[in-house]
Amino acid sequence: MSASKAVPEGLKNQECEKGNRKKRPPIPYIPVVDEVQEAVNRGKEYSYKIKLPDKTEFNVPIWDTGTQEAFLIHVQQAKSACKRKGLFKDYDDALEAESRADEQVKSLRRAISKANKKKEKEKETDPPSQSSQDDLKAELAEALLEKKAAESSLVEAAEGFFSLYANLLSEDARFRWDKIVTSQVGTAPWTDLQGNEHPDAREKCMQSFQDCMTFHLLDMFPSDAAEQQRFYISNVLKKPQRVTVRNFFQRVEQLNGYLSYLPCIYDSPRATPATKPVAAFDEAELANLLLRMCPESWQDQYDLTQDSLPQSVRKLLGVLENVEKVVANSNAKEKAAKESAEKATGKRDKGKRKGTGSDNLRVPKKVRFAKNCALCQKHGGAHTTHTTSECRKYKDDGTLQKSFGGKAADGKKRHSSGKKESSNSFAQVMERFSKLEKAIKKSQKSAHKRKRRHESSDTSDSDSE
Repeated sequence: MSASKAVPEGLKNQECEKGNRKKRPPIPYIPVVDEVQEAVNRGKEYSYKIKLPDKTEFNVPIWDTGTQEAFLIHVQQAKSACKRKGLFKDYDDALEAESRADEQVKSLRRAISKANKKKEKEKETDPPSQSSQDDLKAELAEALLEKKAAESSLVEAAEGFFSLYANLLSEDARFRWDKIVTSQVGTAPWTDLQGNEHPDAREKCMQSFQDCMTFHLLDMFPSDAAEQQRFYISNVLKKPQRVTVRNFFQRVEQLNGYLSYLPCIYDSPRATPATKPVAAFDEAELANLLLRMCPESWQDQYDLTQDSLPQSVRKLLGVLENVEKVVANSNAKEKAAKESAEKATGKRDKGKRKGTGSDNLRVPKKVRFAKNCALCQKHGGAHTTHTTSECRKYKDDGTLQKSFGGKAADGKKRHSSGKKESSNSFAQVMERFSKLEKAIKKSQKSAHKRKRRHESSDTSDSDSE
């Protein structure tokens, strides 16, 4: 599936999700992109070549770092590589062979024990009976060899998928995997996913491999990731308008496929006797969910044309693609009819007055007339702002009008009364300030002299006494 088709550039969460979710799901519809990590890992991607028994080869990327979805995809690829290489089949065959050999050993031992009891009871010394017991013992020895060979094949197959999974990790990522395997296999006591402690060590097997992969996934996902993802698919997702129904179905099916790999509460210490493992939606459930993710008008069209609820995603896709074509054709016809009507009446969107509430009003262009004052143009002034008849600066003979507060002939500003306007000049203000300052100093000196004369007179009076 092309990610650009299911997730076009610029697609926002509001377009494909109902409401405003603050808590994000483990894997959202729009893939999370780590631009910094992609820039660092660009050109550094390595792959592991795997040879199959039929002499064909395929490559699997080696995991180093990345987003949560990328890690889950890698775990899927690693498990698929073990399956394609035949390691799971070899393990199942060895397990079945061991089971058959074990049953045969038990059966032969029961037969030998029964023959011995019969011999002791009847006290038989017949040679044919002795040869029969020898045959049973020979068959038992052969069954024991077969069981031992099956056990050896079982250990070899288990070691194969453990090693292949480790080889698909980089050196930094492999450290964590080796630590998980060491804590789960060949160690006593060991603790399972539910937090229960077991005193006896266990060997490498399919169950221990699954548990180790779950522990590895818990490094990137919360313990209830499957429950969160299932709720996100069933209650939050909706079809974006910019995405075709086929591409939308493909992305949702991909998200549904992640459910069987994600950790769930069943594999955690929070599990109770009533807790059940989370599984992916089956065909009928997913088809009903996909229908409810589409617009209500599409659902109405489905109800009109179909007699029952959808049971197959493929059949539902065929029906909704027809609905999508009908809706697209209808929208295209409406748009063409609107454009042709506007073209026929000469009405265009360009030039519409905003806020008038009518789509058929056209804003007329503002007509501007050139203005020119011959007096201001001749004697100086803004001649383009008014006409000659409106001029308030000059008279017809070119002299300044009395009502105009402009400059006089001598270059000094005057009021309408003809007096010079100098009260606000900076020089006069400074002159007044200096005069005021001198007056204050003079008053202070006179006060000081009066005080000294008063003090001297008081001193003389006291001396005379």
